[in-house]
Amino acid sequence: YMAAAVVPVVSNVGANAQVFKNGEEGFATNNNEEMLQALTTLIENPELRRTMGLRARCRVEQDYAVEVIGSRLAGIIQRQLSQDKNTVQ
Repeated sequence: YMAAAVVPVVSNVGANAQVFKNGEEGFATNNNEEMLQALTTLIENPELRRTMGLRARCRVEQDYAVEVIGSRLAGIIQRQLSQDKNTVQ
């Protein structure tokens, strides 16, 4: 949803809250009341919703785009191949 500039409102469990900056790019909530409050805040504040949505999209572009992940993965593979090559010799 973040790639579509939709503000994430998630339960604060597992890796959910690690994907974005809480309160800036989305909301990680600890209970139903916090989730309701976050959703109400976004519904009642279209400018905040737009701003947070754009921040969320920027986060995806910077950290999770195919090009970014592909480059990181290529680096990991290259390092591993170099280590394996050095170990064999």
